[in-house]
Amino acid sequence: MKVMVLDDDAAITRLTKAVLRMHGFEVTEYNDPLQAVTILETEAFNLILVDIMMPGMHGIQFIEEVRKSQLNATTPCVILTAKKLVEDERRKIFEMGGEIMTKPFIPQKLVEKVREML
Repeated sequence: MKVMVLDDDAAITRLTKAVLRMHGFEVTEYNDPLQAVTILETEAFNLILVDIMMPGMHGIQFIEEVRKSQLNATTPCVILTAKKLVEDERRKIFEMGGEIMTKPFIPQKLVEKVREML
C-alpha cells in the first residue's frame, strides 16, 4: 500500500514515514505542497496524509487538488493537525471524504487510522 505524507515539518514526515514503513507501508514524503501537487497526475496513492497548515498551500486546498486529479480523485485523505479546526474547516474536510487526526499523534494510533482508511 502506497502512502503520501505531506507536512512542511521534515521531522514529522520522517517520523510518520518511519512508523508506517515499520508496518509494511510504502511511503513517499513531501515537505512542499506545491511539489506534491505535481506528483498527483503521475503517481497513484492508496492514502494521503496531509498537514493542514503549510506555507504555499492550505491542507484543504491540497485535498481539493487531489480530488481534481485523474489518478488520485478517490484516494482517501487524512488531515493531520495540531490546530483546533473551526466548524467550516471540519465540514469541508468531511464533505471531501477526508478524516482528521490530531498531532501530536501516538504512532500506534496513526497505524490504526491508516489501516482503517485503507
